[in-house]
Amino acid sequence: RLCDKQIRMARNEEDGAAGEREIIPYLKNLPDTFTVVSDLDFADSYGNIDHLVIGPTGLFSIDVKNWRGTVTADGKGELLYNGRPTDKPHVRAFTARTMDLKDRLKALTKLDPYIQCVFAFARTRVDANWGTTGPVHCIRMEQISDYIIKGRGGKTIPAADIPRLVSAAEALQKLAPKASVKNGVKADTTG
Repeated sequence: RLCDKQIRMARNEEDGAAGEREIIPYLKNLPDTFTVVSDLDFADSYGNIDHLVIGPTGLFSIDVKNWRGTVTADGKGELLYNGRPTDKPHVRAFTARTMDLKDRLKALTKLDPYIQCVFAFARTRVDANWGTTGPVHCIRMEQISDYIIKGRGGKTIPAADIPRLVSAAEALQKLAPKASVKNGVKADTTG
């Protein structure tokens, strides 16, 4: 028998997975010069990176949030959800996961890439201005293609480095228990 907490956790996971699927059409709108590696999940790391976008305007680590309501900043670099503190430090945890990914990419490529962290919200009013949530930019899901193409927050990548970073990310993704890659965004077929 499941307790209330287990039921809530299962529903949150279902909602999160739905949001991660909803962003795929927006990522498919990216030009062919961009590659999306999805669901980077490491056994020795807490949580996953929903999508890593690699292209000429930079590297973007995307965490999709399928929340409803309003997101603002708390004045200390974290999120407020509907005016209240969240159950965990989302900005800090996501930044740590992204830095872990950066270290892994650096070890494989000998490059030191800058990765812009982005929360993409599906059904949320976003009133968290850039800089108010530390290194993580908060945007609405439908803004993601424009945000990446225009390189907002990212740092351009030399053309010669892009294939090395894509190869490294795809190698890391193969280590993940479930995975999907894009040069057309292949959906996860493992369930």
